[in-house]
Amino acid sequence: MTIMKKYLVEERSLISWRWPFAAWTRMFWLLPWLIWPITRNKRRQNVLREPIERGALALIRMGSGPSQHYVLQWNPNWRMYNLLGGKMDNGRGDANDFSQTLRRELCEEIGAHKLQFRVVRELRHIILRQYSHREERSKNYDFAVFEVELDLLQRSLDGSGELILATPAEIERLTTRSGQPISLTTRRILQALGELPAA
Repeated sequence: MTIMKKYLVEERSLISWRWPFAAWTRMFWLLPWLIWPITRNKRRQNVLREPIERGALALIRMGSGPSQHYVLQWNPNWRMYNLLGGKMDNGRGDANDFSQTLRRELCEEIGAHKLQFRVVRELRHIILRQYSHREERSKNYDFAVFEVELDLLQRSLDGSGELILATPAEIERLTTRSGQPISLTTRRILQALGELPAA
């Protein structure tokens, strides 16, 4: 056997000895990429199986163009300003009706201010998954957003009370001009409606 033939025989034997281990090594490195889609889909299915909390929100505009403002209300549970509205409660007569939820909430929230309102139309449903500070966990939400007109004098809101007029710039930075926090939900809803630039 020549030196070249001997070298080729030894090289083939070495390759045949290493090949199964090389294949297993490649499979080992590919394993996370094979498992990740499965685990991701499982997490997504778990999220979809979670209950969805339903609610109705009011989009109330005041003014137009550069002077346009949005009516927000102080939420004592969140300790920040938010769009008017609330969650659906069939135990209080909502009967799975988002518009009824909105009317009930508006009567409760602005009735004390003796303000008249008119529900103009339903704009759209917005599905969000966000963190609940009260329950300290992420939840799924289905918000029906309605355009609402409010009999309100702009001078009656000075920016420091329960109801305020907030500019788009204030909502984008999540802070009123007096330094009070505005909820992230408000900004996400207005972005989804095209009222604010998308993030």
